[in-house]
Amino acid sequence: MHLKAYATAIRGIMIHKPQTLRDNGLEGANTVIWVGESYDDIDIPDQHRLYKGASLWFNIDVNAVVARRGGPLVPDLAPADWGSADVVDVDIVKVPLGEEV
Repeated sequence: MHLKAYATAIRGIMIHKPQTLRDNGLEGANTVIWVGESYDDIDIPDQHRLYKGASLWFNIDVNAVVARRGGPLVPDLAPADWGSADVVDVDIVKVPLGEEV
């Protein structure tokens, strides 16, 4: 029964404290609407206990995500340095079924 208590606490925080989202990096979070939730059994083979999972769904309205002719007001992150890709040559050898390489 702790699962429903945790899910209820998360739902309360998301709905009543949307500034928590802004404080944790989701700038522009404006409105949070609770859409639904479910509590499902998690199928684990050879389990000795009952495992359950909670799913909570929210619609979150975020300001300035898409702006006509402009995009976000300020980029969220600095551009990533992805480095360069190496060239790799791959040889493919077709082996009939039943034979070992």
